[in-house]
Amino acid sequence: MEYKNGNMYEGNFKSGSRYGKGVIYYSETYDSKKYEGEWVNDQFEGFGIFEWRSGSRYEGQFKNGDFNGKGIYYYRDQDSEKKYEGEWVSDKQEGFGIMEYKNGNRYEGNFKNGSRNGQGVLYYSKTNNSKKYEGGWLNDQFEGFGILEWRSGQRYEGYFKNGDFNGKGIYYYSDQDQEKKYEGEWVSDKQEGFGIMEYKNGSRYEGNFKYGSRNGKGVIYYSERYDSKKYEGEWVNDQFEGFGIFEWKNGSMYEGQFKNNHFNGKGIFYYYNEDDTRKRYEGQWVNDKQEGYGILEYKNGTKYEGNFKNGKKNGKGIQLDQNGQKLNGEWIDDKFQNNQIYYKISKYQQF
Repeated sequence: MEYKNGNMYEGNFKSGSRYGKGVIYYSETYDSKKYEGEWVNDQFEGFGIFEWRSGSRYEGQFKNGDFNGKGIYYYRDQDSEKKYEGEWVSDKQEGFGIMEYKNGNRYEGNFKNGSRNGQGVLYYSKTNNSKKYEGGWLNDQFEGFGILEWRSGQRYEGYFKNGDFNGKGIYYYSDQDQEKKYEGEWVSDKQEGFGIMEYKNGSRYEGNFKYGSRNGKGVIYYSERYDSKKYEGEWVNDQFEGFGIFEWKNGSMYEGQFKNNHFNGKGIFYYYNEDDTRKRYEGQWVNDKQEGYGILEYKNGTKYEGNFKNGKKNGKGIQLDQNGQKLNGEWIDDKFQNNQIYYKISKYQQF
């Protein structure tokens, strides 16, 4: 049968319609090249092979002229896909199938409406840093619970949305990272909300995250290898910022304001180092050093009230020692400048 559009059919007919086995050759004005297979009432039905001039080809089952049932589709050279083998419904992948890509990736799992949907596994090519994803899919993206592995040893186990880490999840870091494991909330591939971060040095953080960094309130417990014991307070972009309490294993403790990881603003420092004569300082700090007005108490009972600069008594100040001697005047780098010295007079002193 030759058609005016240039197409030509060779095969069986029944009751005036193409029926049984036959081949249709398409005119050069069509993208389609040829169909060879079974027919029912002028439509592709049963097994057949459909070819395009671009090089694409389908081999499989047809129903009512569409790909239906099991079939293999070979993609053209310009496509990122290489080959699909699996189930079809009305010209679209539907059900279980295997998709091979030209970059070496391979997907095995469920399809719906022509896209990866449901449960499936994606094996990445050896040229990719990623190794494998196994879990839920929605419209070709990771969705729901899944596990993503990298060749470097990193692994994420948790929930996805629109292809990103979203919801609760656990991330295991590679051997090269200082982090060991994060367990907590995620938003768009970044830690967001409450989480617990473990570090390879033995330290552990429990608290809030935002944009992938420690932000808000949180506590870090230091490894036994450190003199530091614990920091509990506010964080901004992985640094101590705002009010917090820092403790050392020897008992020393700072309570007060932080900025950029340093004591900055008002704060109280309790000294518990046996070699330190100081007992307690309350006052202003700048970059971990006493700066501005403050009160310093010593273990022997001596007390200083006045100005500090660069961690030392500088400027005007009054110091009263355990014997009642008072030094009132100017100080430079912890040294009194002999303005006024007052001595306590004993009631037994004779005149």
